[in-house]
Amino acid sequence: MRENPNPAKNPEDLEFAGENFVRYTGDTQSHATAQLFAWEAHGKGVDVHVLAEPTKLELLQKEYESKKEEFKDSVKDNVLQQYGGEEYLKVPPKQLLLAQTETYVEYARDGRIIKGAEKQIIRSRYEEDVLINNHTAV
Repeated sequence: MRENPNPAKNPEDLEFAGENFVRYTGDTQSHATAQLFAWEAHGKGVDVHVLAEPTKLELLQKEYESKKEEFKDSVKDNVLQQYGGEEYLKVPPKQLLLAQTETYVEYARDGRIIKGAEKQIIRSRYEEDVLINNHTAV
């Protein structure tokens, strides 16, 4: 029984909460990615197996990830070098992004709002409060 037989109850109060929690603890995620990497590498002609040669697989996986990152960086650099636009990748500070708004407000010397804070009246495209044929309510 993998699933929790009593999902409505508090998991801390249960004696048995199912076996699914074991599937996502420890090194299960890394083992699953290693297994997937081994299958893909074997499909491309590399002789490697998870259980037979775990060290070889781990070294190949680390080497593959590092080369993949280097390739991504080189492609990004080549695109930026060819087309430009590196100045647009720099993000302005969060203080500037969050402190500015598009609303315009004028204040008096004593702090009262003079102009700019009026709420816009939402106009509907439908006629409202129009009663036809001598009706008094809708």
